[in-house]
Order: sequence, then C-alpha cells, then structure tokens
Amino acid sequence: MKFILNKENLLDALNSIQGVVEKRGINPILSNVLFSADDGSLSLTTTDTEVELHASFETGSLEPVEITLPCRKLTDICKALPKQADIAFSIADGKATLTSGRSLFSLATLPAADFPRIPFSEGREETLNIPSVTFKKVIDKTFFSMALQDVRYYLNGLYFSLTQDKLLTVTTDGHRLSLCTETLDEPCETPVNVIIPRKGAQEILRLLDDSSENTVLRLIKNHLCVEKGRHKVITKLIDAQYPDYEKVIPAGGNKHLSVEKETLKQSLHKASILSNEKYKGVRLSIGGGTLEVTTHNPEHEEAKDEIDVNYQGESISIGFNVVYLLDILNVIDGDEITMTLKDENSSCLITSQSQAGSQYVVMPMRL
Repeated sequence: MKFILNKENLLDALNSIQGVVEKRGINPILSNVLFSADDGSLSLTTTDTEVELHASFETGSLEPVEITLPCRKLTDICKALPKQADIAFSIADGKATLTSGRSLFSLATLPAADFPRIPFSEGREETLNIPSVTFKKVIDKTFFSMALQDVRYYLNGLYFSLTQDKLLTVTTDGHRLSLCTETLDEPCETPVNVIIPRKGAQEILRLLDDSSENTVLRLIKNHLCVEKGRHKVITKLIDAQYPDYEKVIPAGGNKHLSVEKETLKQSLHKASILSNEKYKGVRLSIGGGTLEVTTHNPEHEEAKDEIDVNYQGESISIGFNVVYLLDILNVIDGDEITMTLKDENSSCLITSQSQAGSQYVVMPMRL
C-alpha cells in the first residue's frame, strides 16, 4: 500500500489532535494515530478512550487505507522535513516506510482494528448550532476554577447549560465559583444540561476561535461531539447531578468596592511575592478610599501595598487566596471591577459592568 501526502497538511492535522495522545501508557495503541483514507480525504484520529479527536484534509485520489502510526514520532519527522515537502508512505508487513527527498524513516504500525473508538452512533441525536466565538467565551471565562482530581468527581468538569436563548457555563472547586452567561441569537428548543470533563472542555476550547462561524454540537446519550470545519472533538460526559450553584452566589452584600482592574492586579502581584508558598494568603483591609494589601510568610517576611479605591462602607479586613483573585482578574473583561462583601466570614462576589453575564465567587480564608 502506497500513498503520498503533503507535509504541511499532515503536520497541521497532527498538531491539532495531539492533546490526548499517550506518551507512555499501558496500551501502546493509545500512542498511535489512526489513518483512515477514502473518497479523496484522509482522516486522522487520536483517543485516550475518554476523548476522541479528529482532523481531516483533502488528498486527491487515494486508495482506501486504515492503519495506525506512532503519533509523536510522525509529528517530529514532519517538523524535521523542509517546508512543503511531500512524504511518500509505503506500508507492508507491519512497517511503514516514509521517504522524502533523500530521507527515509521506518516506523512500526499497529492494526487499525485494535484502535479503540468511542461509540457515538447509538441512540437519539440532538444537534445544536452555536457561534464559535460565543462558545469559546463561556468556556474561557470559567475553565480555570474547575476542580482537579476532586473526589466529588462532578466538580472535575464544566457544567454546560442551554435554556431557550441562554448559554451558561459554571465551574467550581469548592473554594471558588465561576459563572458565565451569553445570549444566543437563535433559541434552543431542547434544554441541555450536561457536565463536560476537564480534558474534553480543554480540547473543545483548543478547537474554537473568535469567528462567528457556527460550531455544531451533537448530543447522543452520554456523549458530546463538537465539530468545526474539518475538526471534531468527541467526549464522554460526566453522569452526575451538578450542585445547585445559585445557592453559592452570595446575596445581601452591602459593602461595594470599585477598583481599576489593572491597579488591583499589580498590587496583588507585588504582595504575593512574599506570601506563604503553600497557602498564598493575602489580607485586604478596606476603609475610606483606600485598599491595603498585606501578606507575610513563615520566615517573618512581610509585604504591604496600598491603592486608591471607590468605597463608602464600613471598614472591613478579609483574607483571600491571592491566586484565586488573580485568576479572576486575568479573565474578567473591563477596566473596572466591583467586589461585593458582607463580612469577613462571607464569600466575595466579583463582577464587571463590561461583562454583565459573568459572576465570580471567592470564599474567604483565615489568616
């Protein structure tokens, strides 16, 4: 079996599907990429059995072929070859011989029949269309506060909800919560409420861009498929009930602080230099028109910084994890943010007029 591929087309496809490739796993075939050629098109597939990535490109006339090759080795070979080079593939006796100019590489193959696929063809299918820029925004604004390997496995994912003309995502790790809502031009007839696992959400985010081009979502049972152009992500969904996030959003806060976002970010960053490396705590002391940020560490070192803010309420002193605050400031839009507080033992709500559909909650910490 022989065929010729353009190096640039092949490399672009490989780069887009490497996120789930096993480096050193128990199952060797999970380190491979599946080649499937038919009708003048070549499709490449990788998987870790939880998330499956696809990329395809036109090849012209090409005999039907199904084979798996080592993904990372093949990618490194493509990177080492000159631009716009052609690569001739010859497959026989469990080996793939690649030649380009005066270079030759011999790679071991594994049978395509052994390549695990996510079963995504059973049951009733629901298809939705969402602009790529909208879908990307709601994931990008909330992804960072997802739990990582929490025993409450439903927190290790992104809650994705479609109701009528609203698209909403929520993430929380139990210490902070992020919520982002966007309005859709076309209403959704069928409500959708699913939990997308971390790796699936990460690969979907890589797929999306800031264009108005529609992204196609297909739901079948406990799987989600996201398609954009000639790329596709299929992910299993977390089968669980997501917590009632609305109860986490604090109400009744009567202390409102407005501050320039970049000024606060710089102040927190300076103070964090001497914070406890393990707990990363900073104390915010607010009174009159100033905010004082202080921190210290076990070596009895201390940092203090003061900035001007717009605040008219009673003085308050409250501690937070500085990393959590900086994570929010790095994704929230607008030049000015508002922090709504109740007391030193209650969660803080962070919002921005420039991003009305987003809310961020951070629990206080004892210092």
